[in-house]
Amino acid sequence: MSDDFILETRRLTKSFKGFTAVKDVNLKVRRNGFHALIGPNGAGKSTCFNLITRFLEPTDGEIIYNARDISRVKAARLPDLGILRSFQISAVFPRLSLLENVRLALQQRRRISFRFWRNESCLNELNDRAESLLADVGLGGQRAAMAGTLPYGSKRALELATTLAFEPELMLLDEPMAGLASEDIGRIADLLERTARGRTVLMVEHNMHVVSRLCDRITVLTRGEVLAEGTYAEISRDPRVVDAYVGRTDAA
Repeated sequence: MSDDFILETRRLTKSFKGFTAVKDVNLKVRRNGFHALIGPNGAGKSTCFNLITRFLEPTDGEIIYNARDISRVKAARLPDLGILRSFQISAVFPRLSLLENVRLALQQRRRISFRFWRNESCLNELNDRAESLLADVGLGGQRAAMAGTLPYGSKRALELATTLAFEPELMLLDEPMAGLASEDIGRIADLLERTARGRTVLMVEHNMHVVSRLCDRITVLTRGEVLAEGTYAEISRDPRVVDAYVGRTDAA
């Protein structure tokens, strides 16, 4: 695999008792860019994500990350390799403060053990970095607020801060705009664009305005197979893509 590409799938396939959800997907994700995986409902996007992030075992094919075959690597090992995934539903600890949420992620990243008899002052060395991450995502000055009290858009921003705490090289974002109010979408897109510099992002996203703004490359799936790939301008003009999304307009 060329050094230009951080992630590649080769003939990636997943079958469930005779039903093939993903079939021969060949995907190349260029380093330090935004790549979107789009398609109509049931196209196989989530299955692809679950295969790449090792929540599912492939029936066939390979997953190559930084020239290493990770097709059989356990999901729990991926953060150690620099791969981190977010989910459609925001995942924060509602009864912990914003600072504590980010600090937990920093503890895990730096292998600081969770020993109940340790004095909390041992963790204070992480506070500056945690506060810096909160400031990066627009939550500076709210370190003591309980995560459960935040509006949904701010919970998404907090989740981004905890993701960045792991210092991932590759971020896989599963519908990062899902559930956001319209006034929050632009703000979260701004945060992603700014905070993901120097990293690679592979995202599943239905909001085409966000995809067109952020993504350098787009892969379109339908019925578990790659239908088209290119820039937003290229795929938006592809009649096969239009047909997959809205149906044929010349049908009798």
